[in-house]
Amino acid sequence: MRVLSAGLLTLLAASAASAETPPPGPPPATTPTTYRRAQTMTLPPVRIVRPARPAARAAPDLGVGQVIAPAALRAPPKPGELARLEARTPTIAAAALPDHLLDLGSEYGRHMVAAHADLVAAEAAVASAPDAAAKTAAERDVANALNRQTTMLLKAVKTLKPVVDAPAPGFTREDEALFTYGYILHAGRYLKEARAAFDRLLKSHPTSPHVVNAHLVFAEYHLATGQLADAEARYRVVLKFPRAPVAALAHLRLAQINFDLGRFQEALEMDFQVAQDAARDPALALLVEPALRGFVDAYAKVGKADKAQPAFRRVSGARATDMLGWLAERYVAQGEHAKAHAIYGELSRLGPPDACALQVAATWAVLDDPKADTTGRTAAVEQLLRVRGKLEAAGTMPAPVAARCREDATALGRNIALAFHHEAQKTHAAEPIAAALRLYTAYVATVPDAPDLAEMRLLAAEAAWSHAERDRREVAWIAAAHAFAATVRTPDSTLATVLAWKNALGADPSFAVQAGPIDVSKLPAGTPAAGALDGRAAALVAALDAYAAQVASPDDEELVRGRFLAATLYRRANLFDRAAALLADVEPRLARRGDHANREIAANLLLDTLARARKRTEMLVAVDRFAADRTFYDQSPALRRTIEYLRTHALPR
Repeated sequence: MRVLSAGLLTLLAASAASAETPPPGPPPATTPTTYRRAQTMTLPPVRIVRPARPAARAAPDLGVGQVIAPAALRAPPKPGELARLEARTPTIAAAALPDHLLDLGSEYGRHMVAAHADLVAAEAAVASAPDAAAKTAAERDVANALNRQTTMLLKAVKTLKPVVDAPAPGFTREDEALFTYGYILHAGRYLKEARAAFDRLLKSHPTSPHVVNAHLVFAEYHLATGQLADAEARYRVVLKFPRAPVAALAHLRLAQINFDLGRFQEALEMDFQVAQDAARDPALALLVEPALRGFVDAYAKVGKADKAQPAFRRVSGARATDMLGWLAERYVAQGEHAKAHAIYGELSRLGPPDACALQVAATWAVLDDPKADTTGRTAAVEQLLRVRGKLEAAGTMPAPVAARCREDATALGRNIALAFHHEAQKTHAAEPIAAALRLYTAYVATVPDAPDLAEMRLLAAEAAWSHAERDRREVAWIAAAHAFAATVRTPDSTLATVLAWKNALGADPSFAVQAGPIDVSKLPAGTPAAGALDGRAAALVAALDAYAAQVASPDDEELVRGRFLAATLYRRANLFDRAAALLADVEPRLARRGDHANREIAANLLLDTLARARKRTEMLVAVDRFAADRTFYDQSPALRRTIEYLRTHALPR
């Protein structure tokens, strides 16, 4: 697992820095005045971690040990055979001794090979031991197997050395002895001595059936030391023995050399041929996967990504999906992230059991791509969240896979959103906050049962508010209002909803502007038909009710101001009874707050509203109450004019 690559964080910073001075957008649909919030949420820290990939299956060991082992060493040891040969050694006649020692040395070699197999198994047991006791037992097995392997190696070399150093006259198996001796030395990593034995074999027995294997050993040595020209020459000698078991390996190695030398088309063709030959011959099964992987590596250099699947099906129908996965990994390694994303997407659509892991990998291919912009990275994470939701809903993933899928996708969605959000707070740029909002919204929509759902809803609302502050259009403020309305109700969240609706309405914070001109001498004749609040105004009223249920005091300033605005909205809809009720509630609260100027406006508007509703009795009661408050009356010239007019004039019918 690793923390988000520096490349992505740099790109986030770069994309934000490039937008520090946002270009002028369309003129806002609201007034320049914006209601601002006194408190905002402190963002959680970002921790973006790449999911641990399953350990890749180890590539098969294609060293010469698995393909050139002498026939005598391939069979498992026979019970009692080693003891029988050792017991007979002192009794063997001199003429028969070379053959006997070769048989004894080969038997030691078989025991060495068997001990090596035990060693590999014991090391695997150590790695997978479930507890300390099992690990201790496995480690003991490792030590025993290593000791047996070393002992048998030394005995084999000691037994065979006199046979090859001073071959007896008439000994017809010298080439076999040289090759077996060289093979055992090679297996024991005595490479210099092994090559000396093989070189002697080539010079002394050029027609031996073991010559082709000796050439392969030298070719492998040259390849390992980077001497590609010498390696290529040796492998081509091996190909002169087309029926030899090692010819296919030589062909595979030549494909590798062609790739290393930039001859990708030649490598592609050779790997294709080896894959076909190995698929038909069970003896070459070990070469199938290396040939397919080599084909993929070469294809990544010269092939077209959108043609990969049919090409791979022609090579191996059964392994085409595996090959697509390798191709995506190769594209990532080559820095061709767009191609990798396309291949991962294609794999996901094929619906394999690891479709979610593939979609995660596809997302990372975009996040790591230095050419990807904020929009592209955001879309990739959105797609991951949607795909995860669909896969989980389908119920086709085993429970452990589904749990890991949810963990990986939601962690990435949450933290990439937070990364954008943090960047927007630093730079005040529009692009990263819009990206954060998109990802929060996608998270909330696709993971409705997430344990952090409440927090994510609040983060989405915070991002929606920040986005609206930059965008300033009515639609953005409506989105912010809805986002806060969807969060857990608190004084802060319900107030944010109220303020967002105020901004959506373009409401001026001034009571005087909200009320408009007040002149009871110009009341219209008749009572206008009652209308209805529009959607935004109705939403503001509902938000005020929710806020009122959260605040400690009904005299709260924001609540009083909101109710006054609601009263003006009711007046515009000719809903005078509701407007009057709100104004009658607001006016004494303004009095208690000592807000004389706005109290005068509220009182004046209340009288105007009652007059328009033809509520003469209630109006006169209010007139008398305001007139009785001499300090308030004397300091409110506009209200005095209204009261004097209402006392001396009848209301129009």
